[in-house]
Amino acid sequence: MSATTSVELTEAERELLARPLHAILTVAPLPGRRPTPRPVWFEHQPDGSVEIITFARAGRVRRIREAPWAAVLVAAPPGEPEHWVSLEGPASIEIDGVADVWRRIAGRYWDLGDPEKRATVEGFLEAEDPVRIVVRPAKVARGG
Repeated sequence: MSATTSVELTEAERELLARPLHAILTVAPLPGRRPTPRPVWFEHQPDGSVEIITFARAGRVRRIREAPWAAVLVAAPPGEPEHWVSLEGPASIEIDGVADVWRRIAGRYWDLGDPEKRATVEGFLEAEDPVRIVVRPAKVARGG
């Protein structure tokens, strides 16, 4: 499933999203609970979507299936001028292309030339049931 997002980003925001920073993912909460944002590794796609790899059994997967919406916040790290971008919109759970996306995302954060890290990445694909969370932003908030 591919669709272009409807948000416009500045060059500085695209540069921020291209960096291997942690994103904060927020999904709809369970009934009777408040949202519980979590840090995640991510990849910002050319079509504007944001992809995250996670376990199929993760609660966030169930909640996205029940309420297909998510927000992703990325902020500049300490020591840099404050700026951040938050993208929110429809979210889906997809299983195609998981291995390729996972290897690209892991390669953003780790040196996959390191045999231990490479083994961890491949082990995740073999031992877990990974899925892709794809967020297609319809709204952007920014600051800094």
